[in-house]
Amino acid sequence: MNAQDVFSDLIWDWVSLRFTSLSYGVNQDREKDDPLPFMLSAAFLRRFERVLRQVVIPDVVARSNGLLNAAEKEPEDQRKVFLRNYFNDRQGRVVMWETWQAAWKATMTEQQLPTKPQAPAPKRGLKSLLKKKAPPQSGRTEEQWAAKAKQINKSNQITQKVWTYLQDDTKSYIPPNTSDSQLLMEFFGRSVKLIKDQKTAIRQIVKQEGNAAKTFDLYQKGKPINMTLLAVCYYEAELMLGEKAVLKDIMRGQRASDFPLIARFLPGYIKGA
Repeated sequence: MNAQDVFSDLIWDWVSLRFTSLSYGVNQDREKDDPLPFMLSAAFLRRFERVLRQVVIPDVVARSNGLLNAAEKEPEDQRKVFLRNYFNDRQGRVVMWETWQAAWKATMTEQQLPTKPQAPAPKRGLKSLLKKKAPPQSGRTEEQWAAKAKQINKSNQITQKVWTYLQDDTKSYIPPNTSDSQLLMEFFGRSVKLIKDQKTAIRQIVKQEGNAAKTFDLYQKGKPINMTLLAVCYYEAELMLGEKAVLKDIMRGQRASDFPLIARFLPGYIKGA
């Protein structure tokens, strides 16, 4: 397998591991009127893989020529090890995160058209007639602007189709909004260990008798646990959302703005949603 294919598979493995770590233990066999939020859904992940492999990952590959050239020089059976070591290296992760963000923004975010060039207003008088024509104020000729605008419009059409595909009403999951672009992009940078540790801690807290709300309040301060809490709500659905409704108890006194995913997907369990 060539380095480019190995690299593409490793990128997908990296992203999908973060999704599956979050959704691990969540029942995927849903009633039609009770779909999962997209980030916890295996059905969404299958669609997301197709999008990444066709749109985002090729852009990451195109931005990684130096790394791939180095990997291609390795023996075929060592290329995966070489690239995996790069992913696991701290500096390598920094470079990959920056490359991923650039590729995501280029492919999954609609781009604004550049300002159309306008030549400065002509000055009257004989001297102005003798001077060469001034360049457009934007720094681009009209032909260059038209070519760039055509390229951006084509890219935006692909981006729109991608989001339409992810948002199709499949009844299998609650689809993302385009405002979730940042959330989806940031999955690449999430720590698998942190996801697992937070899920374990929250599950231990909510299973306590009597003081779960107080313990949760102390634990959550300053921690980005919005998504892992949502995952635990569906993992421990009977406890969190059933007759005991522990979620409602631990959300008492919390602000909906601090738990936007709970307010969005489980609005009946937090005030102000």
